Amino acid sequence: MRSIRVKNKMIGDGYPAFIVAEMACSHDGSIEIAKKIIDAAAKARADAINFQMTSLPDYMVPNYSAGGVSHGKGESDIYGYLKKIFWFGETEWKELFDYANEKDLIISVTCNDIPSAKLAKTLGADIYQIHSSSLSEENLVKTVARIKKPICLKIGGTFLGELEKAIFWIREEGNEEIMLLHGFQNYPTKLKDVHLRFIPTLKKLFSLPVGFADHTDGGSELALVVPLLALPLGANFIEKHLTHDRSQKCEDFESALNPEDFKKFVNNVREVEKTFGEESMHIFSEDELKYRQISKKRAVANRDIGKGEILKSEDIVFKRSDKGIFPDESKFVIGRKLKFNIKENDPITWDSFE
Repeated sequence: MRSIRVKNKMIGDGYPAFIVAEMACSHDGSIEIAKKIIDAAAKARADAINFQMTSLPDYMVPNYSAGGVSHGKGESDIYGYLKKIFWFGETEWKELFDYANEKDLIISVTCNDIPSAKLAKTLGADIYQIHSSSLSEENLVKTVARIKKPICLKIGGTFLGELEKAIFWIREEGNEEIMLLHGFQNYPTKLKDVHLRFIPTLKKLFSLPVGFADHTDGGSELALVVPLLALPLGANFIEKHLTHDRSQKCEDFESALNPEDFKKFVNNVREVEKTFGEESMHIFSEDELKYRQISKKRAVANRDIGKGEILKSEDIVFKRSDKGIFPDESKFVIGRKLKFNIKENDPITWDSFE
């Protein structure tokens, strides 16, 4: 499977999980809130921050009503509501790009339209995400592909045929730096819709790095558990929503973690990764060798045996003991003559015989 380099990070099998803090629209149109979220991502030691860049007139018709906004907003005019959030222009985005760069965060951008993709290129984004809503838009997909930067395809609600076509378009433009991101946002996503077992299937089908975008309820205890479950199933990167304060219920708060929980989430990922080890039989660590020495049963005398006696199989019993040969070695000492007395439960060792 191909691995992808983004600055000084590698994404793929055999590397630590790449962690993306998804800001989405949780800044609610505030530069200051956006900076707080960037601060939280950096403090938690996430690898990247993801911005959603949208030129609303190029993305949505004014009378769009099929979707929705975060709970409790009570907005019927979705376009008007989102217009208040998506007002950032080049000046504002540059300020946020510069701020994230100062924090040593890799910058990922979900480009929802061609003007946003071009702006992200001007500002120097490191990763370009294409949302599932845009995967069938050939012109947008190819525009992003031509930037020749790593591309992450968000595939929630996407048929395999649509995904194959998008990958083909990207490769047509000479870009092989492709990743897939499994998961969709349903404010929040129900557990039954998570489908973690699809991750290894995607890896087998496409031989590309696959990530998991977790959108379970950010207020649930499972919000810190579900992303971890994706790791042993082969997820190469994890994207998790981050907000500055869930209690303020900014846009996209449903799946987002507070800063302290996001930091705990990142730490949990790094700790859990230590447990994976090797797929094949490995060289024992010092602790494993010590465990073997103290836990394996040994051969000990089943009775008092005198010097010069010939050892019989019924003279041996296997018990936990500090010394003694191992059970599978005992057949090599049956029939040999003892060179000293051995009491019941004394170890039978190689030097017990003439």
